[in-house]
Amino acid sequence: MLVSLSGAVRAQPFVAFGNATADCGAVVAAIAGERAEWARQGQTQQANQIYTRAYAGIFGVVTGVMTGANWQSTTPIFGPMNILSRMLFIEQHCTRNPLDTLMSAIYALEAAEKQR
Repeated sequence: MLVSLSGAVRAQPFVAFGNATADCGAVVAAIAGERAEWARQGQTQQANQIYTRAYAGIFGVVTGVMTGANWQSTTPIFGPMNILSRMLFIEQHCTRNPLDTLMSAIYALEAAEKQR
């Protein structure tokens, strides 16, 4: 079941599974690990290449929630933008709010998108 991020539906209880339950500390660590692997491989940051399982899990949750929210919405919540920009937003949110969860960071991204 996909859960819309809109306020009316989000207020309903739902259960997150797997990487969706990650805390922000794990998110920041996964992103740092991915960057270290990029450097080791001599690569620059790219949206089409993922080196670590931890980052793949986080990336999958973020893109999956964004896709599900857009699918359920009559007007897309997440418009066209480079996914790396959104991942940077998630990282910055988690760095500033280490006790938050990945889902909280995605909700913050949703709020920022609505203000654009």
